[in-house]
Amino acid sequence: MLDVGSGTSLLSLFSVQAGAKHVYAVEASKGIFEISKSIVEANNYHDKITLINGEIEKIDLPVEQVDIIVSEWMGFYLVHESMLK
Repeated sequence: MLDVGSGTSLLSLFSVQAGAKHVYAVEASKGIFEISKSIVEANNYHDKITLINGEIEKIDLPVEQVDIIVSEWMGFYLVHESMLK
């Protein structure tokens, strides 16, 4: 499974809990990626979730294909979901 723009890896965690064998979580922001690493470790899923720091267009996945792709989009540049005042 691939989680694009994984943020804190919440969807990745839920996916493993729901039965995903392995999740590749890709996050571009270095700061959020570091937070995600600690969350995955704290939940003891480091063997089920591979975290990749980089832009999805620029990274190479360690597998040829995935069965499922998930992503939680935040609207148009965070405007439509009231993330920015």
